[in-house]
Amino acid sequence: MFVEISNDKLAAKINTKGAELCSVISLDESIEYIWQGDDRYWSRNSPVLFPIVGKLKDSKYRYGSKEYFMNQHGFARDSEFVLESHSRDSASFVLESSAESLEIYPFNFKLTIAYKLCGRAVEVSWVVENIDERELLFSIGAHPGFNCPLEDTLSFEDYRLVFECKESAVREFLVDGLRCEKQEFVVGTSLELTRELFKDDALVLSNIKSKSVTLESPKSLRRVTLRFEGFEYLGIWSKGEANFVCIEPWHGIADAQNSSGDFSDKQGIMKLGPKEIFDCSYLIECE
Repeated sequence: MFVEISNDKLAAKINTKGAELCSVISLDESIEYIWQGDDRYWSRNSPVLFPIVGKLKDSKYRYGSKEYFMNQHGFARDSEFVLESHSRDSASFVLESSAESLEIYPFNFKLTIAYKLCGRAVEVSWVVENIDERELLFSIGAHPGFNCPLEDTLSFEDYRLVFECKESAVREFLVDGLRCEKQEFVVGTSLELTRELFKDDALVLSNIKSKSVTLESPKSLRRVTLRFEGFEYLGIWSKGEANFVCIEPWHGIADAQNSSGDFSDKQGIMKLGPKEIFDCSYLIECE
């Protein structure tokens, strides 16, 4: 089921499957900002990654004395959420633990994902509640894909990503979805988009100073800015000849090739005590 929200600037659509933002259109020029999916490259739009970000070594982990299997990025993106509230310009969705989820993730939780339109921006907020009697272990991340180019007369290579600050972030390289020992610094205020940039999979950045990244072209006034604060990692990804780029703030990261598999020691894992709540948000500005 799709839920629609709008204001006088934007119209957005959210799929209850995954509580996934699947369209953001400017009402003045009918420009679609969100990638509409293509099975040749990537069929999703803007999945929420929970309760893991990235890939597990051998797609499994240990918690206590038991071993569990979980696919890349977790199960929330493929789960049906319940529509909790809906107004003209906002909507919120809830996913709770179930008998099925407990088979692969042994924690009782409540995840609320909310969207609100604020002028030409979409505010995305997450609330994770530990409704268990023991500590909750989780990661959560965003994976929004943006059309690139945003105008038919431009190309992918006409665009760049501009950081809020001059960066010297660490890029962690992936091999088959797992972090390897290779690292390098990403230095400067911008990244020019090329197909070659993503030949070794996503750019996974840690120690990033910027709290915003803008997708823009010097040939256009149309751009997208993602504003995020407090996120430990940032992913940037595209694939093949597809005309999209993902800008992904994460609380969590893929396993390393030498990961022990112990969920409690997983890099980037978040921990919530019984009845505690974690909340965060990010903003998509569409100009």
